[in-house]
Amino acid sequence: MTILYNKKEINIDNPKSVIDIINILKVIPNTVIVLKNGKIVELNERVNPEDKIEVIKVISGG
Repeated sequence: MTILYNKKEINIDNPKSVIDIINILKVIPNTVIVLKNGKIVELNERVNPEDKIEVIKVISGG
């Protein structure tokens, strides 16, 4: 499965859920937003090879 992470395509072998993708990328879950087919999803959301997944870093400031 190819995902988009910080505007770069990354290949990941057969993730079952969003949390699998997060763990493979080694990012802290609350520092990213994950889009599945253009919609924000929860970490326990299942993924399929045909899904379009995008992981976006959250930037906050004060």
